[in-house]
Amino acid sequence: MTYDSGAACVNIDVSNYDRSCQADSDCMAIARVACQACTCAGTAINVHGRDRYNATLAQLPPATKGFCACPDELLSKCVQGVCHEYPGTPW
Repeated sequence: MTYDSGAACVNIDVSNYDRSCQADSDCMAIARVACQACTCAGTAINVHGRDRYNATLAQLPPATKGFCACPDELLSKCVQGVCHEYPGTPW
């Protein structure tokens, strides 16, 4: 997948990740669409999926141009046994 900027991107299918949790520390915010220059968070998964998520990001070629201006940093939180993202402090 590419965008108008020419950046290569991958879609992250969160349905293939465990989102269960017992505490906030069980969760991590991730990008739903990750691009060369930008991986703004958009959802949350269980931290046990970190290696698989990082392997997916490793499929992207190194960033050669572009700037990522995520509107807000998203943090993760465990809510009723499911990892969710929520807005944090603006960058």
